[in-house]
Amino acid sequence: MNSDMLEKVLAYIDAHIFEKINLCVLAEIAGYSPFYFSKLFSEAMGMPVTGYIRIRKLQYAIVSLLEGRKVLDVALLYAFDSHEGFTRAFTQLFGSTPSTINNKHYTKLNWFTIFCIFDLWQIM
Repeated sequence: MNSDMLEKVLAYIDAHIFEKINLCVLAEIAGYSPFYFSKLFSEAMGMPVTGYIRIRKLQYAIVSLLEGRKVLDVALLYAFDSHEGFTRAFTQLFGSTPSTINNKHYTKLNWFTIFCIFDLWQIM
């Protein structure tokens, strides 16, 4: 997949971050079948498209939590299926629960992880 096409796909993901993002739509934007698109995306980004989308949603979610939004509201805002699923994904990525952020005890959060992830995706 060429870099222009990848940029279009990544821009689409960011523009639709509040929605459920469909693999078929992303594949159509890139001009490939869903299977082949998934393969190319993984090769280009070093992770599956679903993993990338989850990380981007969680990056945006942490900002919403720092703004004082409730955990359930943030989970729904970023189209997670449930509060539990959001909490599980958040904890797996950041090593702390979303309520830790919401309660302003975010010094326990692995800030190095957050900044590395943000920096990584800002570069690409």
